[in-house]
Amino acid sequence: MGYFAHGWEKKYRTGQKGDDEGVTWLSKDYQGRWICVVKRFSVSIWSAGIHRVILGCKRFAEELDEGDELVGAGFDEKGGCLLVVSRNGHLFSLVVDTFGNGRSFIDWRNYENGASLEESECLHGLRLNLKTKSCLEEVTVNTVACSRNGLFLGRSDGTICFTSFDTTVSYQFDLVGLLTEGDNLKMIGAYLHRGNPKEALYMSKQIVNLAFCEARRLLALVTASGVAVLLTAQLFRIPDPKDGWWLRTELAVSIALDSVRGTIAVGLADGDIELYLTGYSPGERGQLLRRLTLSSWYFVPGEVGPVTRMQWSDDGVALAVGWQKQGLVVWSVTGCRLVWTLQQVGSAVASTPTGGPKSARGE
Repeated sequence: MGYFAHGWEKKYRTGQKGDDEGVTWLSKDYQGRWICVVKRFSVSIWSAGIHRVILGCKRFAEELDEGDELVGAGFDEKGGCLLVVSRNGHLFSLVVDTFGNGRSFIDWRNYENGASLEESECLHGLRLNLKTKSCLEEVTVNTVACSRNGLFLGRSDGTICFTSFDTTVSYQFDLVGLLTEGDNLKMIGAYLHRGNPKEALYMSKQIVNLAFCEARRLLALVTASGVAVLLTAQLFRIPDPKDGWWLRTELAVSIALDSVRGTIAVGLADGDIELYLTGYSPGERGQLLRRLTLSSWYFVPGEVGPVTRMQWSDDGVALAVGWQKQGLVVWSVTGCRLVWTLQQVGSAVASTPTGGPKSARGE
């Protein structure tokens, strides 16, 4: 199993020593050049190549109200605009400009084979200039999902709004109202699952996690009551609830979509992850491929906490998972662990997690 990796991660300091802002959001531009690091009161852009260099930064302490903080950001398709969102609904549209002659880095990877040194990249500094600022109605923004045309914002009152990069709100809708209208719950297959879907929706309307798949035009939503739903997103138009899928009635806390294979990862409150497959007709029950769990690694839910963050690789072959209390693990799509930071427990730890269709515990 030589492809397994475990060791000490390389750390990059995102602020001055003693800075307690904490990183709240990470996103990459569509060209793969930059990584946006969002902290409570500042935004910085780092290079996304083999050299991690900070290229530009902007603080928002003066623009934010007392008690407000930043929750997310996203680049437009060309990377020339960055839209930043605060928890109180403030939207900041920033123009991203390069300046300077750039800083060159040498690529040493081919030197051992006798090849000549080659310039790997030339990194330019970035200016982040505030272009437009606006404020939504006073509703807390909990989560953000990026697209090429704008950002989806999940809010505490159960509404989702889509805003373009010039801070214009194109549309918004109430998830509970949309799904409970007429026979929409039946159309998306909610009654094929255990539990009362309508009761689960009204238990807590807050949208706690969003994910958007550009290639398949799918918008995934998770509520505070543990409901996970998949809708077909329309461009600048409210999604049609009949073109959707009900994934879970309880325990869901996070979600991630793979654009290559169409795999959906649903993170659960007990620390496990369920993998579903898209491609079936709307309203049918999603096929549960496998359930990834740390129980075979001698970990219990109380030690790692809920799954707070998941991200698929660009080619869809690996899934990175982070937990609330501790731990980062990268799994292959077949359920093998590739990289992990969790400390080994016991003398014989399983090389792969418990998984597979037979061991999958659905609803």
